[in-house]
Amino acid sequence: MSLARLARGGLGLLLAALAAPTLGGCAPATFNVRAARAFANEEAVPEVVIDRARDLAAARALVGQLLAATPYSPSDGAGGWVAMLGLDGTVGDRLKAELASKPPYESHEHEIPTVKIYRAHLERVARSAATPRAATYPSVLDAVATLTPEAKNLKGLWARYALAVNAHGDALVVESRLAEAFARQPRPRDGAPLPVPSELVEARRVLAVATTQAAAAEAPLVAALDSLARADTSDPVKDRVARDGLAVFSVALRVTLEGQALVPVLRGQAARAIQSAQRDIFTGGGSAAEHEERLGLSEVPGRAQRFEASSAADERVLSRAVSALATELHTEREATAGFRYRQSIVDQVVGVQWDSIRAHAKLDGEVLFYNQISTNGVAGDYTGRTRRLQYDVAPVAMVGARLIVAFDWLHLQNAASLNGAFTTDRLFGANGTIQSSGSLGERLGLTGFASDILDIGAGLVGIRTRLKNATFTAGQVREIAVDPTTGQDTGEVSRAPLRLSFTQLDIGYDIAGHLPPEAVGRLWIEETVLGFRYMSYRLPRILYELKDVAPPGSEGQNFKFDRESPAQQLTTQYYMGGGTFRFGQGEGRMVSLFGDLGFYGGAGPSRYFFANLNVEKPTVIVLDGSAGLGGRLRLTPRRSRLRVLLELQYHAEIFYQTVISGLRATESDKGTTYTVDKKVELGGTDLFHGPRLQLVGVF
Repeated sequence: MSLARLARGGLGLLLAALAAPTLGGCAPATFNVRAARAFANEEAVPEVVIDRARDLAAARALVGQLLAATPYSPSDGAGGWVAMLGLDGTVGDRLKAELASKPPYESHEHEIPTVKIYRAHLERVARSAATPRAATYPSVLDAVATLTPEAKNLKGLWARYALAVNAHGDALVVESRLAEAFARQPRPRDGAPLPVPSELVEARRVLAVATTQAAAAEAPLVAALDSLARADTSDPVKDRVARDGLAVFSVALRVTLEGQALVPVLRGQAARAIQSAQRDIFTGGGSAAEHEERLGLSEVPGRAQRFEASSAADERVLSRAVSALATELHTEREATAGFRYRQSIVDQVVGVQWDSIRAHAKLDGEVLFYNQISTNGVAGDYTGRTRRLQYDVAPVAMVGARLIVAFDWLHLQNAASLNGAFTTDRLFGANGTIQSSGSLGERLGLTGFASDILDIGAGLVGIRTRLKNATFTAGQVREIAVDPTTGQDTGEVSRAPLRLSFTQLDIGYDIAGHLPPEAVGRLWIEETVLGFRYMSYRLPRILYELKDVAPPGSEGQNFKFDRESPAQQLTTQYYMGGGTFRFGQGEGRMVSLFGDLGFYGGAGPSRYFFANLNVEKPTVIVLDGSAGLGGRLRLTPRRSRLRVLLELQYHAEIFYQTVISGLRATESDKGTTYTVDKKVELGGTDLFHGPRLQLVGVF
């Protein structure tokens, strides 16, 4: 089967499994690419995390105050507090600079969240509105309630809704805390279920009631807000009230969206701060709960969960209010006061801009070694063989350059890459070649625009593709005579130039973005790529068939040498499933560590012959394991969009291959049991390993 056909088949299966749910919006609703990018390089500092959690609660309280508890007159829209609501770039940048000079940001390289800027801005607006004066209405909600008969009780509906949503958030936090405590309790060894504590039973009942009451309070409020689309604003005063109401509602919606975008970041950083404390040389150890209490982070999970639950309802309600009034006033949402400030971590606020395009360049040097580890005594007893192969392989040394240009789409990181990501341009090589490519289109035999379109399609569903070709051309293979009685080498029989080559194609899907942020932070997950691997392998071999000589019915097996093949060039193709996992501290620290683990398993066809020269075409079973350890040194400031990293890694990958050539059936009162009677071994496991140094630039 050709590589192109294989890649098409593997891609087809993966697209079928992944495209529908991914494009259908299975990513977390509050996940925003801009938020992930903005805070990706930050160190998890507890005081910053706590401050951001308090910003969420304070900003939401300010929104409620401006809507329902701030006196209002139509003149406020011309020169009063409503006119101050719209935040522009000049004021926003000034506030951002002021906040950066105050605790907890003055001593850290951290971004100032947009929700914090709005909090500072709205606090100033609220102070201005608190000046004693005669007002026409007790609040904006009272004024907007005069626009339609259906909205006449708007303030009462809002008060009922706010109480119900807050009660639901409180109930959810209590239930989650008790459920987590119950889940951590040790289970009986006999597997018997633990009785659910009465406190948890009661918390679940309260949560169910609160959920019902919140839904019941939301429905009439939404109906009243929808009626505003039919308001008669021909009267100048009512027109002013409608426009001011739109301004306040739009600011409330913007604050809600900015807060939602910050929640996953908050959770992830809180989890990383606790995990980092657990791994600290001097203060490490202890439970996560103990470190959470010591760091003052106990309030963060509850605040984040409470805000997430309440803001989801707020977004639904406020979106209806903004939509209704914007429709009546023939105004686009982007032109309202709440969306005037363009600095944002919310994808749908900013949209796809030039800064959505990202360039990723690498200059890397790699040395790849090959060794074979004998399986004699591990896979079985090889005593009786007369020949073995010894490989003297010079390592392959390469220096190359890589470039990828990708861009983000709404809620999708690296949504697509153009012109084939990671095409290697070999700058220097010795003793062979190493070529890597991330362009799936090229591997499928597509060129030009068709290849670009296919790479875009694969990127849109989060598919990772990588092809690696390695060819060793400097080395020798020696045939060594072996004493069949003692198993000792007796001398060299012959030698020949060695040519070892393998091709590896990976098609996978990174699920890290779909995992809970707390788990990602707690486990230091950077990548979790699951998928398909194809490998074509060509190397001189001598094969050994081993037979199980243990008596029937005995426990365990005892494999001993039965026969061997002549030396021959063996080509195998493997089709495997599995995954690769990267765990690390992220790119935020100036110095960080990371580790890689990979596991794949599968099988594939091969052909070989023994002394009778009859060609056999068996299925070869393969297990593929890999591990790596490396470190990064960040060469640019954390807040710089240009990130330059120096990475050093040592990586090793091992392949074990075997053929089951015979099965034994054993009858018993329990039925028929099948065990391996004969197997063919390749004489050893293959190990590829070596260091890699990379200079990585991301813009």
